[in-house]
Amino acid sequence: MGQKELPTNLFDSTGQALSKMPDEIRPSTNGAIFNDKGEVLLQKRADNGHWRLPGGKVDIGESVAQGVIREVLEEAGLDVSIKRLIAIYSDPLHYSIMSYTSAG
Repeated sequence: MGQKELPTNLFDSTGQALSKMPDEIRPSTNGAIFNDKGEVLLQKRADNGHWRLPGGKVDIGESVAQGVIREVLEEAGLDVSIKRLIAIYSDPLHYSIMSYTSAG
């Protein structure tokens, strides 16, 4: 199966144009955590300095809900529960393409 031609409007999560399609796609999660004032928790990424919702990849054998609970605990130190699903993104033209270093 040959490599598909790269659409010209694909960008990574930092706004940089992609030079190629991703090698793989993995399910991942993000938690939108609000305080009593309606403010949302963001974290500063160590690898690129951008602010984002806490989250990350779903591990083998866990549900998306379990993944977001684990990621928020690992990254923000908060023990959370899921109140509702906000969105599912699956169209490569309309979702954030993340890339991580081998240690990420």
